[in-house]
Amino acid sequence: MATMQEMVSAVKAHAAQNYERDGWDYAVECYSDADLVELIGKCRTVGGAIKAVGRVMKDKGDYRADIQATAW
Repeated sequence: MATMQEMVSAVKAHAAQNYERDGWDYAVECYSDADLVELIGKCRTVGGAIKAVGRVMKDKGDYRADIQATAW
């Protein structure tokens, strides 16, 4: 079982490595550690934390893409 700080650090590293994919830039630019803790919730592993946060980031990225698609 990973500590919350380990999971937050891993999520932040994953977000930085995947900055241009699936909305992960939101995690880098807009979310504090406290926000990430809230999204991680009751996850107990680094993989689970990345998946949990990733679902939210993907939704945000998809929403942005939908808006951008209507710009023209």
